[in-house]
Amino acid sequence: MIATLLWHPPVQGQDWSAPPVLEFRVAAAHSDKATLKRIVLRVEPKSDALERWIGILGSAVLAQRSGQPSLSAVLLDSLVHGCPGEMRLIHAIARKHQSAIGTDLGNYTGAMRSADQGLALLDLEVDRELASELLTVKAEAQIELEDYSGALSLLDSAFKLGAKGQHPRGMAMALLNMGNIQFRQKRYSDAFVRYQQAIRAIAADPQDVIAIRSASNMAAAAVMNKDHDGALRMLDSMISGLGDREPLIRSRCWASKSYVSNMREDYTSALLQIRMAGSIADSNHLTEDRAKLKQQRANILWRSGAKKQALDLNIEALRIADSTDDRTMACELHKKLSRWFKELADPRSALFHQEAYNRINDSLNAARFDDRLAYGEVLFETERKEHTIKEQEQALLLAQAEDRKKSFQRNVSIGIAALLLLIATLLYRSMRARKRLAEKEKELHGEQVDQLLSQQEIKSINAMLEGQEKERDRLAKDLHDRLGSMLGGIKAQLGALEDRVEQVQHDAQFQKVNRLLDETVGELRQISHDMAASTLSRFGLEKALKDLRDTIHISGRLSVEMNAFGLEQRLERSVEIAVYRIVQELVSNVLKHAKARELSIDVTRSPGRISVIVSDNGVGFDITSPAEGMGLGNVRSRAAALGGKVQVDSSPGKGTTVSVECPVVE
Repeated sequence: MIATLLWHPPVQGQDWSAPPVLEFRVAAAHSDKATLKRIVLRVEPKSDALERWIGILGSAVLAQRSGQPSLSAVLLDSLVHGCPGEMRLIHAIARKHQSAIGTDLGNYTGAMRSADQGLALLDLEVDRELASELLTVKAEAQIELEDYSGALSLLDSAFKLGAKGQHPRGMAMALLNMGNIQFRQKRYSDAFVRYQQAIRAIAADPQDVIAIRSASNMAAAAVMNKDHDGALRMLDSMISGLGDREPLIRSRCWASKSYVSNMREDYTSALLQIRMAGSIADSNHLTEDRAKLKQQRANILWRSGAKKQALDLNIEALRIADSTDDRTMACELHKKLSRWFKELADPRSALFHQEAYNRINDSLNAARFDDRLAYGEVLFETERKEHTIKEQEQALLLAQAEDRKKSFQRNVSIGIAALLLLIATLLYRSMRARKRLAEKEKELHGEQVDQLLSQQEIKSINAMLEGQEKERDRLAKDLHDRLGSMLGGIKAQLGALEDRVEQVQHDAQFQKVNRLLDETVGELRQISHDMAASTLSRFGLEKALKDLRDTIHISGRLSVEMNAFGLEQRLERSVEIAVYRIVQELVSNVLKHAKARELSIDVTRSPGRISVIVSDNGVGFDITSPAEGMGLGNVRSRAAALGGKVQVDSSPGKGTTVSVECPVVE
């Protein structure tokens, strides 16, 4: 016997996510020629352990097919209990062969149980091929129990699964067994049709054992239906299809033709056909059918009347059976010889062969009993192991449940302790929070009192500022409208007298008076502008600041940069006036004291606050000096009125930066 393991990786274009294919080929030797049987497994992933279990499976199949069912059963049992559970397809195939062995040994209940265990491992919509074959082997056990209705139901399901999974062999197996049921029911015509359908289903592989068995059974059905010509045509078709291939099958086809001719009493044709079968076997060194062919030829001779030749051939066949230790064939030949010698009135020879038949038959029955006993022991051991495993699993589950119970109790205890600790912590934190809350409420009450006082003070300051601004507006108008117009008239009158007093124009005193008058008018306008802040009132803080920048910018002497952000919406008038005065005061300080060439003004409004930054590159001063000019004092007081803070950053020779931050109510 020969076993070969082949690995087939996916070819180009094939889906690599699909399971790879392992092909295990079992060769059953027939003299020097081997017929390959294939078991195709889809498993993943390929590994040394997988190849080991495939090897055990192959050994079991070989033992089964070589007539060693006990050894095969032991190997399959070791596989079922040793192979990892994730290799479910190997387990299912092992169960299929266990079922077949059980049927061969007459343990039909065990056979059906093994098939059911294999089916339980499969997804019928995915593993259709193997499921179809398992249903068929289960049906074969039911056929032996003569439960034909149940077997037909299983075979119908197997056929449909084979058709769905495009598995011709599974379809053919189901159809062959349907035909066998009809044959047993003596419905030979229906059986003939079923066998014919099985051959058509597996037409792609006519040398498959299923096709050969179906063709052979077709011939038997034709013979039983008295259609000898149909049987011969069927066998001729098989021989023609085989050509020069498969000599063993061709030899048996000629032997079957001889049997049909013998049944129709065409002894001449029968002898020619059996000789043809023997010639093919001898030329191809096929030794296993030699005894059978001689026995069949002896039967033809006996029926044709050549009884002496028939006896000689049967005795020769018996020697061949003894030399090959074919006890089944020897038993059959002894039985035939006993009957023939009895017909020839040779009781001593008849008794000799009858005793030999009884001895060999008893031996065969004992061997069959031993096989059945061994198979039963294997099944019993398997069930015992499974029962032990279930008990261990149950004990493990109980232990796990007990562990979970203890763990739950421990977790509950820990949880209760943690909960008590949490409650204590929360009570402690609650007490602290209440204490802090009481302190906060006390502080808040004080702040509210201070805030009310501050708001009252701010209202008073705003009222005062409002009054000041109104008074300044009135004074500015009076200065501009009355005194300004008067000074303008004086200026105009002096201009009109210039032509008459040409002799005075060049007088230094006159020019000084004229210049002082110009300066007085300009200063009056500036005072009026500063007091009225008309641009601020009409257009807002941003426009007023830009006007201020334009006023103090002196090209080549003082470069002024002004940036305003977030002033698109108007502030309260009092806030705009205060901010404008702060900027004005700081700019005035720069002009008076800093001797700067660059001045930067940044006014930024953001949610809830407004900031003013005035920076110059002038001479700076020492901020640690206690002396502080009146200008910065005014800035601090105006900022304080708004609730703001003033920060001064300066040092001698490095300029000055004043920052003012004030809150703004949105």
